[in-house]
Amino acid sequence: RGVASTGDTTDVGWAQETELDLEMASAVCPNCSLTVVEAASPSFSDFNQAVALASTLAGVVAISNSYGGPEVSEAKLMAYETAYRAGIAVLASSGDSGYGVQSPASFQHVIAVGGTSLSVDSKGSYSGERAWSGAGSGCSAGAAPEWQDTTLTHCSGKAIADVSAVADPATGVAVFYDGQWAVFGGTSASAPIVAGLFALKSNYGISGSAGSLLWSHADSLRDVVDGANGTCRWFCSSTDGWDGPTGLGTPNGTGAF
Repeated sequence: RGVASTGDTTDVGWAQETELDLEMASAVCPNCSLTVVEAASPSFSDFNQAVALASTLAGVVAISNSYGGPEVSEAKLMAYETAYRAGIAVLASSGDSGYGVQSPASFQHVIAVGGTSLSVDSKGSYSGERAWSGAGSGCSAGAAPEWQDTTLTHCSGKAIADVSAVADPATGVAVFYDGQWAVFGGTSASAPIVAGLFALKSNYGISGSAGSLLWSHADSLRDVVDGANGTCRWFCSSTDGWDGPTGLGTPNGTGAF
């Protein structure tokens, strides 16, 4: 079970980000062994090197990337594709600024994870979800993965997102950081949640890619049909079936993973 470093840091934001990732993945998959691979800097080239290293570690079945930046070509950042071809589920946050495409969620075989606002009843039980207004979405310039149905996505390239989970900081997740509890959010929460589900099952590599399994078992997800992250035609409003902010839906058990 992974534990974040207790050493000093000059960047509280990245320290909190790391703790959020670890706690969400371990909350979903408490018996998983988690490894943090730190990039030398928050640049695409250094993140690419970190993914390359992560993909070579023994026993890795899922790699969660809860960061994003302006859309870039994947041509010189092939570690994500290499990891996918090795049978690893590679996931990335769709973004926290509403409608718009970010990388590496835009990369062809990276599973893009969007976000929702999650409601619970007075007993703390699930009562519903709607698209989070901050969730990233859109149609990328990169190639569409074979698992996406372009007639549903209205996008000839990679459509974002594939799947989603709770991300709204207003309905966020509890994280223990620096000796106290805090509430965090963003698609930085949803990406490791979904990564933990793939790691919990870990048998998708036998029958094909994680993305193909996800899309072929969409009926195992909760379809989110309310909420929006902008005013664009195809990619901003949550609706029946696939939509930009929430993808195919949110976890409802492990059937889609």
